[in-house]
Amino acid sequence: MKKIKRETAERILAEVLEVAKKLNKNLPPEARIASIDVFGSYLGSADRLSDLDLMVSFFPPGPDYTQEDDMARQQVGKALRVSRYVSLHSQFDVTAARGERKTVFRNKRS
Repeated sequence: MKKIKRETAERILAEVLEVAKKLNKNLPPEARIASIDVFGSYLGSADRLSDLDLMVSFFPPGPDYTQEDDMARQQVGKALRVSRYVSLHSQFDVTAARGERKTVFRNKRS
């Protein structure tokens, strides 16, 4: 896969954030996105990037968490992959959680 320009990565990120906002309006509370952090080469100064690394975090499951909520969370991942250049990582991904990252989306629990 060829590298993309930083401007393209910025457009892809903006699209991901729009999708996240729309999803959170329609998802059950237990399946809503808590935050999205960007990390990896996007935080550097390179003009071309191989991908857009995003760490997606959800709120901890509460007592009302159901199998349907789990399936909804899986669908979130599919919906956020707006481009083949989006690399999604879980909050439990050690590599993503350890390094430098920047929060680009934060949702208050409602």
